[in-house]
Amino acid sequence: MEGMTCASCVQYIERNVAKVEGVHSIVVALIAAKAEVIYDNRLTSSDAIAEHMTDELGYKTTLLDSGLISNYNKIQLILGSLCSENDATRIESHVLSKTGVDSCNVSLATSMAIVEFSPQTIGPRDIINVIEALGYTADLATRDDKLKRLDHSEDVEKWKNTLLISLVCGVPVMIIMIIFHWILHTPMRPERQTPIFTPALSLDNFLLLILCTPVQ
Repeated sequence: MEGMTCASCVQYIERNVAKVEGVHSIVVALIAAKAEVIYDNRLTSSDAIAEHMTDELGYKTTLLDSGLISNYNKIQLILGSLCSENDATRIESHVLSKTGVDSCNVSLATSMAIVEFSPQTIGPRDIINVIEALGYTADLATRDDKLKRLDHSEDVEKWKNTLLISLVCGVPVMIIMIIFHWILHTPMRPERQTPIFTPALSLDNFLLLILCTPVQ
């Protein structure tokens, strides 16, 4: 979607689209400029919803995925204990083997699964039981979970923590290099080095080892 500038835009879109007949829920992510809509395809369509956002609300909308069409035959699950692609493949194969399951896609990167099924044959609880019987945890994704998946808030938080660790360790490294290497010239003048633990290990190199290890 184009034209969103603040949280008020998000609330405006969610409030008005939620009033469209057949729409069960909508989650709008400002940072990602995306919206995820769950609706009954018997009452409306993805094209109609996108057209409503563009023409009625004034936000140019492009349809990315028309797969999320029904609140009754598609669920999103948050999975736990996933370690490798083999785990994802194992879950997919076991879920797909159940009667009534049309498709199952597991993402190792987000630890989420999207399952399409026939509600007349199998229910969400049955699918969760299949996954838990394999030794994994599975929970229905809430609105907040879907929002986090759209706006990449977990990735942003990880990047922020990585940046802070790099700054906390990197700034002292620069100071040590300026003092020991540029001012005292310890690499060229061994007599100015301060041995620690062993004559082969100087104080500046020991401090650099401690500070650089977390960053690496």
